[in-house]
Amino acid sequence: MKQPSILLVDGNREFLKSAEQFLRSQTQLQIVGCASSGQSAIQQTRELSPDCVLIDLVMPGMNGIEATQKIKSQPSPPKVIIQTVHDNPAYRSASEKAGADGFIVKSSFFHRSSQLSSRYSKQRRNLVRRGAPWRERPF
Repeated sequence: MKQPSILLVDGNREFLKSAEQFLRSQTQLQIVGCASSGQSAIQQTRELSPDCVLIDLVMPGMNGIEATQKIKSQPSPPKVIIQTVHDNPAYRSASEKAGADGFIVKSSFFHRSSQLSSRYSKQRRNLVRRGAPWRERPF
């Protein structure tokens, strides 16, 4: 069974490295790329076709909201989860309007990512057993 593929996007290189190491330790996930800008995220999404993009809200140049809108406008877009240190209702609302599938505060990133990995894996197993196409189901 194919592991869900993840593209990590964050303007903070230390967080990006820590998140990559942590997610690589989750055997149910495959990290297919890392980016440090919104523009790079859009390009890598087109090239790599990840199942999910974990993207930072605040980055130099194009922010995560704008990048999410562009990623979600692509044909067969991946799931997009915005991550940020700013747990603010306005940011959550903007993320939802941009088409994001989720919002994670960085202080709970490692805990929530473990839950996501486990949930993702269980849903894939159930969909494969039923013969349903995986990409059509939310996680």
